[in-house]
Amino acid sequence: MSEALTHFGEANRLDPGNIESLLEVADFCSSRGNHSQAIATYGIAIESCPERGDVYCSRAFLYQLDNQYDRAIADYSEAIRLVPEDDSIYRNRGDVHSEASSYTEAVADFTKYLALTDAPDDDRIFDEIRLSNRSSVYAERANAYRKQGDLERALADVRKAIELEPDNPYAQIVQAEVRKAADA
Repeated sequence: MSEALTHFGEANRLDPGNIESLLEVADFCSSRGNHSQAIATYGIAIESCPERGDVYCSRAFLYQLDNQYDRAIADYSEAIRLVPEDDSIYRNRGDVHSEASSYTEAVADFTKYLALTDAPDDDRIFDEIRLSNRSSVYAERANAYRKQGDLERALADVRKAIELEPDNPYAQIVQAEVRKAADA
């Protein structure tokens, strides 16, 4: 594997504008569970093409899987700097903040995601997907509020999540947790 990476690294030095083959190697390493090699390969790709927000996101996801939250947040933050209109990055960074117990930051990212996805989509299928995603983010933000002890906001968000998607199982779980915390 490392011999192949050396070959791709040399090819990228000769043609730094073409990183697609290097990204294929990184994706392959990732799919095989070799996160450290994939992270290193994404690093080479970032050096070659630092304006690609998607590459930062791919590396951030692996950092997140490896519980390297500070690095994941840094990469998602760089991706946001490069592509500030990409709502999914805010959601992903919010998830990392939640996993790292940084609930204030998670709430801020989930709120930004919700603001960016507020407008309906003209295509009915895409709008249904948008509403489902918004439901899940409302539930995620409700859970962050719950963990902060802000049960009033948690309850409002979980109600909104269920309103958008009544069969959302995660929203149902969060609702039960919020009610349990409110009764305690």
